[in-house]
Amino acid sequence: MPLPIGFSYGTGSLSDSFAAIAVAKDTTNEATSQSIPNKSLLDKVRFSLNTISSAAQITWYLAEDSLGKHALTPSQTTTIDTGLSASTFGFISASLDGFPYRRTSKITTAGTMYLIAKTDAGTATGEVFIHWRRA
Repeated sequence: MPLPIGFSYGTGSLSDSFAAIAVAKDTTNEATSQSIPNKSLLDKVRFSLNTISSAAQITWYLAEDSLGKHALTPSQTTTIDTGLSASTFGFISASLDGFPYRRTSKITTAGTMYLIAKTDAGTATGEVFIHWRRA
């Protein structure tokens, strides 16, 4: 029997200093988004950028808390893919390979995970999607 699949959603702005973007259920901006289950397998992170100014890479990791003290994944630097023509729009995407997640007492808000991220230079804004399966 296949596991139920879902995604959680957040929006935010980045600069060359680390910032936290809350990713959770946000039915105002993404009607089918859901809270991250207490036990889940994390499949993918996707950050769709609708503005990019001088940024070429994003360094990021996932954390349970909004201060980024309780990291779930290692930090990684990902080059922004701007597609075929537009250098002011782009995305990063990374597979998490079914990373097992179980909520701990360190979490800031149940059902929410945080993308802790910064640009290498300049700024970027966009939407974050974390795709998961219930465990």
